[in-house]
Amino acid sequence: YYVSKGNSLISVILGLEWSQACDVDIAIRINGLPNNYTFDYKTTCSRNQSTVCTINIEQVAAFNWIYIEVAKESGCTSSVYSLLDVRMTDCSTMMSNQNGSCIRSYPTRRIMFNYYYDFLYVPLYLERPNFTPTSSSSAITMNKNNSIYAVEFIVDERNIGGTLNLDFDVRAMSSVSVKTNVSVYICLSKHYPQTMYNCEQNYLINIPKNSLTVRSIPYPEIALWYLTIQHVCNDSEIICSNSSLSVVFQITSSQCTSQQCGKYGLCRIMTSQQNVFSTCVCIAGYRGYACTDSSKASVAKSFNAVLFLTLSNLMFIPAIILALSRRLFIEALFYFFNMFFSTFYHACDQDIYKYCIFKYDGLQLTDFIGSYASFVITLITMATIPRTIKVFLFILGLLTCVAINARDRFDTVQFICLVSISFAFTVSTWIIVSVMRRRLHPTRKRLLLVIPGFLLAFAGVILFAFVETDSNYWYIHSIWHILMASSIMFFLPQKQLYKKENVELRTMTSLNAKNQNSISSLINAPDLTNIVNNQSQAQSVFVLAPPVLDSASVSSSITDTSKTSTDDLIKRR
Repeated sequence: YYVSKGNSLISVILGLEWSQACDVDIAIRINGLPNNYTFDYKTTCSRNQSTVCTINIEQVAAFNWIYIEVAKESGCTSSVYSLLDVRMTDCSTMMSNQNGSCIRSYPTRRIMFNYYYDFLYVPLYLERPNFTPTSSSSAITMNKNNSIYAVEFIVDERNIGGTLNLDFDVRAMSSVSVKTNVSVYICLSKHYPQTMYNCEQNYLINIPKNSLTVRSIPYPEIALWYLTIQHVCNDSEIICSNSSLSVVFQITSSQCTSQQCGKYGLCRIMTSQQNVFSTCVCIAGYRGYACTDSSKASVAKSFNAVLFLTLSNLMFIPAIILALSRRLFIEALFYFFNMFFSTFYHACDQDIYKYCIFKYDGLQLTDFIGSYASFVITLITMATIPRTIKVFLFILGLLTCVAINARDRFDTVQFICLVSISFAFTVSTWIIVSVMRRRLHPTRKRLLLVIPGFLLAFAGVILFAFVETDSNYWYIHSIWHILMASSIMFFLPQKQLYKKENVELRTMTSLNAKNQNSISSLINAPDLTNIVNNQSQAQSVFVLAPPVLDSASVSSSITDTSKTSTDDLIKRR
């Protein structure tokens, strides 16, 4: 049955004829199919009582469907003949009564503000006596003669993801005695108004005189809601006749709660499967819808977390010093960049103790770029290629890190691909050099030095990928900082100056050996022509040597040595 007009009293009348004594159940549900466990109204019709069963649906809002189920009791095999009749009566033509068979309700006007779920419901008094509307709240005067008041307000898809807030201020008039037992009952219901006698327990509020009450309902259902205010006096007839109360109430809808999650929570707008809703993100171990549950709170832990996450970045300092000592200035700059922005990003990423040098999103982006670039730069530095090509690849790697972080900084697949390509490039240069020189490159000593770095980096990746959770993030991620920064010191290549000095030393040793061979051949030479030839050979061998030395000084020293040897030989003859 479709309700086309609101504020209506609906009666469901079922006429029955039995051939055998069987009970018949009638279940009714609004906007849903009823069953034995889920229903809004239910009654059992017995042949011994009457042949007509009636269920009154006190008051239903417009544009709702009423589903009715008629079923025989289990085990009944006889036929039951029934006649169903649904009757609707407009409540506006009836007087409201104490038992709530028909309560007249007043509409509201919804005012929307600039934020999600931020609404204010203003009742339209419509000839209601003793009603005073204000800018943000409504005040009514209630007594024995005006004992029930109801308003209706709509909740739709625009505010189901927020919180419905109800504020009440009940004040007794000056003529009311302090000892008078008078109060107000509030009933919140869907589809139709309810009184205190048949209101659901969780939606019934008792407010004594001269008191304030606030109630919040998170994520209300889509429906036409009713707020019923009822004046109740439990004293004598004479006292209750003069027990007027002033009730000021306000109906609003807001994000999260009216207190905006308090001190230890942040109100966020979230999206899940195309559903938008507001929720409190609690910090420092606080829990609950409004972040008020402190049973597992740990404020001191937040201070330890900020210390661990920031100070652990200081482990980059040894790597920076080592890079500077080996004249790897670009690498040192990247490591300093990573250390600096990682420190301030984690200082800004805290809940309570936080310090941001600029916007959080900017700090996060620079931290991710610095971390990605440090991996790429370190791997390229280990490659066996000329320094000029390395510098070009440094810039290319940095631009790639900026591009992929601008695309999606939380995509781990693109990070793994970037590091894998860099690692494969470095290993390929080692293989090519080893094949060209026909010996292992890097040397075994160098590989033994690199292995601890790989072990540290591998341990850090395992902790980061499989061990790190929200609860242990503050110390596991700090260990990740320490392991990755320590591994850099094993990856950085030796200083180029050392290699140059070693080449020069090997060249000088080779020259001395060749000079000794020349002198020995001169002793057994038959004439001076062989001496000159040996001298020219020694000079030609030296000229082809690879070390970068002063060729003029070396040539003169060899010539002087050769002349001295020749003079000694002539004197002996």
